[in-house]
Amino acid sequence: MDIKHYLEILWRRKWFIIITPILAVMIAAAGTMRQTPTYVATATLRLMTAPVYGYVEHGSILYAERLLNTYAIIVKTNPIVEQMRQQLEVDESTGSLASRISVSFPGNSELMQINFEDENPAFAADAANVLANIMIDEAKTTTIGRNYPLSMVDPAGPPTYPTKPRTQFNIAMGFVVGLMAGLALALMVEVLDTSLHTTARIAQATRLSTLGRIPAVGKKKLGVALNGDTPPLLSEAFRHLRTSIFAISQDTSLRTLVVTSAEAKEGKSTIVANLATAIAHSGRNVVVVDSNLRQPAIHTLFGVNNTTGLSTLLRGQASIDDVLQVSQIDAIHVIASGPIPDNPADLLSGDAMTTLIDALSERFDMVLLDSPAMLEFADASILALATRHVVLVVERSQARQEVLEAAFRQFSEIKIEPVGVVVNRAEQNGRNLITDLSMSLPK
Repeated sequence: MDIKHYLEILWRRKWFIIITPILAVMIAAAGTMRQTPTYVATATLRLMTAPVYGYVEHGSILYAERLLNTYAIIVKTNPIVEQMRQQLEVDESTGSLASRISVSFPGNSELMQINFEDENPAFAADAANVLANIMIDEAKTTTIGRNYPLSMVDPAGPPTYPTKPRTQFNIAMGFVVGLMAGLALALMVEVLDTSLHTTARIAQATRLSTLGRIPAVGKKKLGVALNGDTPPLLSEAFRHLRTSIFAISQDTSLRTLVVTSAEAKEGKSTIVANLATAIAHSGRNVVVVDSNLRQPAIHTLFGVNNTTGLSTLLRGQASIDDVLQVSQIDAIHVIASGPIPDNPADLLSGDAMTTLIDALSERFDMVLLDSPAMLEFADASILALATRHVVLVVERSQARQEVLEAAFRQFSEIKIEPVGVVVNRAEQNGRNLITDLSMSLPK
């Protein structure tokens, strides 16, 4: 995968990458605000090394370093902490007090810093100074301490700013951790998601020509386009689809076309209605047959009567002329589904359907059959065998690899290869158009 592919993933999963750091920062900020501020006061002591003949021996320096480390251990022992507790007159245990004592050594120096942490800055300063004075007195009681005396260099004062919580650090770490978690979550979701997302990936999955890309029109439900109120981009998309169909019909005997989809609600009925309108505007006569005898929609799109229709004709209760209706566009005739029968597949597989298709193809320049979804019922396979020409509508936002594979296994079983794919609600921004073009170029 190249950088472009990763950038597309990041853009597609951008809300994971945006929201996760925000949530992490909010959690870090909330946790920080719940913490009680603590202050660290520091008393600085100096360990004097005794000069010999005007200079300090190297051995004395090494010994002083060892002595400072020893004092750092002693300062947290129970006897020392107990003295501090008594002088401060507090009820806290020596273990609790010792846990808030720390010692640090400024580099390359004779200094030792005694630190004490407390919620009260004044108490922290008092405790640090008491500890420092106890250590000074402790050093005076030993011969070593008299040779290497401790002295107060900088008494502790009440600190102005708390050392904890580290608000800026916590928020920054929350952002970094949240960003990393967001990226990891985005990549994990991408790996688990079998959605195809783009027109180019749909074309790769189907290995068919993309006959048309019908752009999304927002949340508004698409009706019959190519009227005065239709956006130019949408009108042009159906004209492009019409041109693709005409190009195929010049090379084949295509006069009848089944329009289906892998699953329901991918917009195939709307595609049929608008393709018929585009063909009619080119001066050709077209008939639309609502072959979806389970969930018909063509009569609603064209505003025609559905009391009689295909089911009536296939039962032998009406003739072709009885069920043919003229739409608002004179060049478009419609055969509605008629009453929903109990046995749609049986009706569609009979000789009457084949006879109807042959008769319509002689009377009209193009016969368009709206079909149920391929994976839901056998109806689409029956119609495909009757016409041998199928267009597959794929709704981009619900296109999934395994669904298309299942549909094409079904096509393979009946030895039918669709003439092409129509991508509904296709992306139209420049980024994805460039991707489509780059992926369609010869390798």
